[in-house]
Amino acid sequence: MKLAAEKLTSVPADQIQGKIGEFSDLETVQAFKDLMNRLNCDNLDVRSNAPYFNADFRNQYLMNSIITGIDDTDLLILVGCNPKFENPVLNARIKKAVSVNGLEVVVIGSAPQLPYNYLHLGNSTETLKQLAEGTHPFSEKLKAADLPMVLVSSLALERSDAPALMNYINQLQKDTNLISEEDQWNGFNVLHSNVGKINALELGITSKNPADLPPAKVVYLLGADNFRHEEIPEDSFVIYQGHTGDEGAYYADLILPTSILS
Repeated sequence: MKLAAEKLTSVPADQIQGKIGEFSDLETVQAFKDLMNRLNCDNLDVRSNAPYFNADFRNQYLMNSIITGIDDTDLLILVGCNPKFENPVLNARIKKAVSVNGLEVVVIGSAPQLPYNYLHLGNSTETLKQLAEGTHPFSEKLKAADLPMVLVSSLALERSDAPALMNYINQLQKDTNLISEEDQWNGFNVLHSNVGKINALELGITSKNPADLPPAKVVYLLGADNFRHEEIPEDSFVIYQGHTGDEGAYYADLILPTSILS
């Protein structure tokens, strides 16, 4: 603890960087935020492969329709998403809705192997742009859907064109029932693979790109194993909070117990 305190207080605040692990719970992330803020540091989740999200509006990163919304929707659009791989339980629910309710599924992105029939609209964001502008052949069917649902993978939002992708999805609200106050329906959903990211967003923490910050002298890995290792400078001091057998521990100069923040 003494060594960790010495390292964290021996460098300028903007040269401290934190990375939040994918399984970090809300209370731990809050304690981590309090610690970093007390050091006058706001570099709480620094990684170049973070998905693009706006923490100001919860409906921009949540599963707004909740899982049971699969039973209500009549048109499901999967954007850069493979639920068979990313969430098998949800995929089973989609399969049931297809066979029992006649749910129609369309895919934008690479064509995955799914246990139900779907219509593949295209591989690129150009398809999504055409849908947003109403110029795609499928646009009329989207407008006619009673309760359409869009499910975008958080992995797709790691791409460099993620802001444009989100912009096109938001444009789909125009002239469709994707969001309907009358039906109390919000059909925009994000399929996450990282609960730590959701907890960080709930606390108003958005990721920063290391390229936009000074080189880190101290890196604090909060149980973080899913980062690009080249982002950690060779001369930086790495603190890892977690188990000694975790991947992130191999890069650490100091390992702290998992419960130390609380």
